[in-house]
Parts: sequence; C-alpha cells; structure tokens
Amino acid sequence: MLLRKIESQINYWINNSNKALLINGVRQAGKTFIIRKCLEENGCHFVEFNLLKEPKIVEILESSLSIDDIILKLSLYSEQRIIPYETIIFFDEIQKYKEIVTKIKFLVEDNRFDMY
Repeated sequence: MLLRKIESQINYWINNSNKALLINGVRQAGKTFIIRKCLEENGCHFVEFNLLKEPKIVEILESSLSIDDIILKLSLYSEQRIIPYETIIFFDEIQKYKEIVTKIKFLVEDNRFDMY
C-alpha cells in the first residue's frame, strides 16, 4: 500500500508540477528504485547524479557560479544529454551536500529543468 501511495504521488508530480520534488526517508527503503521506476514508466528523459558515488558532482555544484555554469558542467560530466525543458535532473544522496537545496532552488526558478 505504501509503495502504491508514493508511486501515485511521484506520478502526479511528473505530470502536474514544475517544482522540485524532495523525497526523504530511511536508507535502503527503495526511494531511488521507485523514482527510477516512475520516471521510466512515464517515458521521462532524466539524468541521475549520485552525490555519494560521484563526489565530482559536489565539486561541480560548489564551484559553479551561475545556473548556466552548473548546467554546462553537469552536461560535460554526464554521459547523457541534458536538454532544457525536457530533462529531469535527479540528484540522489543529497545529504552529502547540504547546500544543494539552495542550488536546486535556483535551478527550479530558472524553469528549464525539473528536479528530483
């Protein structure tokens, strides 16, 4: 039941929101799995960055001076294309970089990308 509830909330967000989505909870509960599943089932183009496994992403976020700088550096780092107004940027393990919420706020206000 809980899985269906969170799945329907994620699907609602995918189809109806232009704000960032933050999902928190205990480790190893399946948050990343359910997010990927919903994005794939909805045919979303997304790029995923795991801040724990990819410490370079934290460096990119810390050193970037503007939204365009962040997007350029993430695009160069990623193996997937990041397309404005199409790509959902999925940051996983964000507890590794506490200031990411501020960066995400600016990315959302820019309105070119959706954020997880």
